[in-house]
Amino acid sequence: MNNRELLLETRDLWKIFNETGTTLEILRGVNFKLYAGETVAIMGASGAGKSTFLNLLGALDKPTKGEVLFKGQDIVKLGEKERDNYRSLHLGFIFQFHHLMPEFTAWENVMFPARIQGQSEKQSRESAAELLEIVGLSERLEHLPQELSGGERQRVAVARALMANPDIVLADEPSGNLDEENAEKLHTLFKNLNKQLGQTFLIVTHDKNLANLAHRQVHIKKGLILDSLS
Repeated sequence: MNNRELLLETRDLWKIFNETGTTLEILRGVNFKLYAGETVAIMGASGAGKSTFLNLLGALDKPTKGEVLFKGQDIVKLGEKERDNYRSLHLGFIFQFHHLMPEFTAWENVMFPARIQGQSEKQSRESAAELLEIVGLSERLEHLPQELSGGERQRVAVARALMANPDIVLADEPSGNLDEENAEKLHTLFKNLNKQLGQTFLIVTHDKNLANLAHRQVHIKKGLILDSLS
């Protein structure tokens, strides 16, 4: 993979919290690289710093020190507006819980990011319909979230994350709230999206089945990356 474009890199990344007089070193000098077209699984015990790491890469939080480079630019040094642009233009987010808007149909939920960016309704609807077809929900466009199964809701969330054609999709325990059957379907969807669309994924997961589909598994323990397995 190292002949691919380097999308994301961290250099000596630290995150330290000071709570009630106690210093917690959540991340301790993490160095990491993510290349275009990769699927990388981030693994580790609860509290190891996995979600904190993902939040720093997604500009949802700032490190105590260190660099987060997107295509060579340090996003830590950007102003809030530029960080917002980085998130909306270059990243897609998938969380353990789908966070769909309950009053919107599947179609409208997927359209939403594009409409926020000023894309026309016609173009947004066409793009959203194409994505919902890709994730296997072409017959569920007009259904509200409460009319969909848990697995279907999470697939809508995947389509929404892809709406802005992101460079990277960041996923935090995306199948953690699904039963085994729906989790397996979601894992297969990630694999197919990577293979067919070349989508880059960085996925925090406890699920070994999902991790085994990745090109690399990165293990975090006590705030450090211990290994990166191909």
